[in-house]
Amino acid sequence: MEAREIIVDEVDRDRVNRGESIRLARGIEHLFAATVRGSHEAHTPGVAIRLVPTSDVLPALQRDYGPLYFPLEMPASAYRGTEAPVTVVGVANVLVVNTSMSEDLAYDITRLLIDKRSDLVAIHPEARHLAPESASLPNPAPFHPGAIKLYREKGVWKE
Repeated sequence: MEAREIIVDEVDRDRVNRGESIRLARGIEHLFAATVRGSHEAHTPGVAIRLVPTSDVLPALQRDYGPLYFPLEMPASAYRGTEAPVTVVGVANVLVVNTSMSEDLAYDITRLLIDKRSDLVAIHPEARHLAPESASLPNPAPFHPGAIKLYREKGVWKE
């Protein structure tokens, strides 16, 4: 919101669970939400949405927060009623752990996330985008040595 020069003090902000956000979405005119592509369809049948292009704020977000934010083209098929692709700001999902986590445990967790991707896709289709090549891209937080070890084994770690 700051990148769009929206005065945050003039916005009602709530952190609510999915059920409450669905209830609220039915009764408001405008909503800013961070969500997983297409996830509202199953939970808000009959609620029409309009995606707003947001890529114009990407340079400011990347300047302030780094590569965590990137351009993401949402295909017209992502949401009911969307007639053309819309470029929005994407944000990376990162798994953050304490630096005291053992290298072996961090390695095992990273390996399972990559090697068991098909099991994760069965739970949520967006997991199909999880790949060592994208998971090892630079981000604002340092990588755990256990994750680096796995990415080196997969041949995707860039020194």
